[in-house]
Amino acid sequence: MSALISRLLREGIKVNGLCLGSGLSLAMLTLREADVACVHLYDPETGTYNKPYLERFWLFNKVERIGVFLREIVLAYRSEFELEGIDSVMKSILLGELKIANRNRGSGTRVYMDHMLRKFARKHKLNISNVRGYETEFRTHEEVAKQISSGGADVGLMLRYIAEKHELKWIHVTWEPYECYALKERTTNKAVKRIRELLNSEWFKSLLNTISGYSKINSIHKNRN
Repeated sequence: MSALISRLLREGIKVNGLCLGSGLSLAMLTLREADVACVHLYDPETGTYNKPYLERFWLFNKVERIGVFLREIVLAYRSEFELEGIDSVMKSILLGELKIANRNRGSGTRVYMDHMLRKFARKHKLNISNVRGYETEFRTHEEVAKQISSGGADVGLMLRYIAEKHELKWIHVTWEPYECYALKERTTNKAVKRIRELLNSEWFKSLLNTISGYSKINSIHKNRN
C-alpha cells in the first residue's frame, strides 16, 4: 500500500496512511475518522474474512468495497532450524520448544495466529499457556521479522514478502484476501475515487506481480488454502 500512497502524493492528492492493524482500522471507520480501511480479519466461526467484522463494527451497510487482492501468509523462521510442516511447527510452539514473535491484539495476523493456536491445541490436547513469547507484541510484520532474525524469537506469522526480505525460511500457511473498504458517504471524495481507480488498475496489477506473495484475487486457483 505504500506504493499506492506514494503515487497519490506524487499526483498531488493529500492522503494520510496509517498502519494501525485491521481492528483499529475498522474502528476508525466507525468513528468516521478514516475514509478508507484495508483489512484482513479471519472469522473462525464462519471460515470467512472481514464481513463478520463489518457487522460487529456496525459497518455492514455503511461501507463499500473498493478493492481487493491476495497476500500470502507464512510461518517464518531462521535458517538454522530444520522445520517441516505447519502441524509439527505449531506443536513445537505449543510445547514451548519454539518461541514466537507475536503481533499486537486487533491485527489480522494476530487473529489468525490465535485461531491456529486454538486449532492445534485442540488437536494435540495441549495448553496455549505454554506458548513462549505470546504476551510480547509487535506492531508490524517488519518488527516480527527483525525479532526472529536477531534471535529474540524463533518463529512468527508474517507476509511471505517480509520473510524473504529478511532472508528467513518459511512454510506456506494461507492466501488471505486483503480488502479495502470506503465509507459509502465518502466514495465521491476525490482521493477515495482515485484510490478505487488505482486498486483496480493495470498499474496496480503489474505492481503486485513484482512482489512475492502478492496476487490479484483471480490469480490463485488450486494452490489457495
